[in-house]
Amino acid sequence: GLPLEMLAMSEVLMEAHLYYMGLEEAQIRDVLARRDELLRQFVRSSARRTAGMIALAVMEARDDEHRLEEEMRAAFEAMGFANVIRIGGKGKPDGTAEAHLGATEGGVVQRYKVGLEAKSGQPISAQRLNVSGIARHMEDHKCDHHVVTANGFATSCGEDSASVREIKSHKESTGRTITMIHIDDLARLVRLVPAKRIGLNRLRDLFKTCITPEESKDWVDKLTSE
Repeated sequence: GLPLEMLAMSEVLMEAHLYYMGLEEAQIRDVLARRDELLRQFVRSSARRTAGMIALAVMEARDDEHRLEEEMRAAFEAMGFANVIRIGGKGKPDGTAEAHLGATEGGVVQRYKVGLEAKSGQPISAQRLNVSGIARHMEDHKCDHHVVTANGFATSCGEDSASVREIKSHKESTGRTITMIHIDDLARLVRLVPAKRIGLNRLRDLFKTCITPEESKDWVDKLTSE
């Protein structure tokens, strides 16, 4: 804790000295704000980020399409997925991630692959969600599950939502699932996985059982309360 204490003390002394020099309040606030942002940028650009830093970055990227895609991939890497790659482009998923798991004693394969889709900005409509397009992505890239994260969904009005019915129909016919999750809940999940020692087997339960963002939120809430 000593380096942190010394840094905090230097902040206090620097601010006091700026007042002693007789600078205007606005000038002092500007200097401190620039110093604060510089320190934050140093932390963000460090080689290895903590789960908390990635979770914060996910939330901060909610209105930046390209950055949100990057941070979603970083989130899945932080949760233990392998081969998290960028794909992108028209008619393609933003990326994919793989869970490398051993088979069960009975020889049942447990490894799985997840398609990743990040939607920034306003809540997404059924047209923008494009379930049929996601289904094609999953087929083309051999994905077992697909996760769509967004700042809200205009398609999640309970069991009667056309998109939900379409996703359920796709699951029944192919066994492949599509999960919608709010950006804030994905950020919470990134923090919880290392804190609760959640494995990739357990995470698959989220993808298998949750379709709507409300179901995903409930799943993360239950994980939080454990």
